Amino acid sequence: VKALSQADEPVVQVKAGGAHACALVQSGQVYCWGNNVLGEVGDGTTTNRGLRERVKRVGDVASISAGQAFTCASRNT
Repeated sequence: VKALSQADEPVVQVKAGGAHACALVQSGQVYCWGNNVLGEVGDGTTTNRGLRERVKRVGDVASISAGQAFTCASRNT
């Protein structure tokens, strides 16, 4: 599962939605991939992603959740 993060950090949580998934790594960064028609991946586009993309405007995340067509993150602060 370490391969999910670019920095080779340990993954602490993985959540899957309808056709996308996200991983929270130890540093509090989030990476997502999969169907992105409604912006589920959180990269500011609606381009489907076959490889992980770091969610750029989110950091210091404590936990993540995903549903059919959404992803949420709870921050530490």
